[in-house]
Amino acid sequence: MFPFVAAAIRRLNEAGLPVDRGDQSVRYRPRLLSGIARAFRQRTDEKDLAAAGARIDAVYYCSSHFGGPAAIAASPRPALLERAAREH
Repeated sequence: MFPFVAAAIRRLNEAGLPVDRGDQSVRYRPRLLSGIARAFRQRTDEKDLAAAGARIDAVYYCSSHFGGPAAIAASPRPALLERAAREH
């Protein structure tokens, strides 16, 4: 995470805007590994953000392998953005 990200997210939080995170890279790893990697990365980022008074409201990811049946959420398709828009 770049040094300026936490402050920028905090400003978005203070403005009342939802802050979501998308993680496309996990689709290339086995499900178990992706779950562990995603949880570790999310926990680390949450600690850094919390220390700066910021938070992520939701995390969206595509867990399918490239070209698999669930790949409708894979980039460049907008499924994750559409889901975030519906939920917020």
